[in-house]
Amino acid sequence: MKPTKEQIKEFYGGALKRCLDGFAKLDEGEWKKKVEKGTAKEQLANAVGAQEEQALPLTRQAIAGQPAS
Repeated sequence: MKPTKEQIKEFYGGALKRCLDGFAKLDEGEWKKKVEKGTAKEQLANAVGAQEEQALPLTRQAIAGQPAS
């Protein structure tokens, strides 16, 4: 079953809110602190990059009723 445009918007809207809420709670020291997979700043940059390169094109195709490529 293909998701509707509204379902896609709701999914991404919720995911974005959770992400932004989590990053907003970090203070400056936590933002720059290195952990196993980089800093919070680097993780946010990776998430945004993956979204733009992979998820958004697939979402546009799904909304247009096209098969994923």
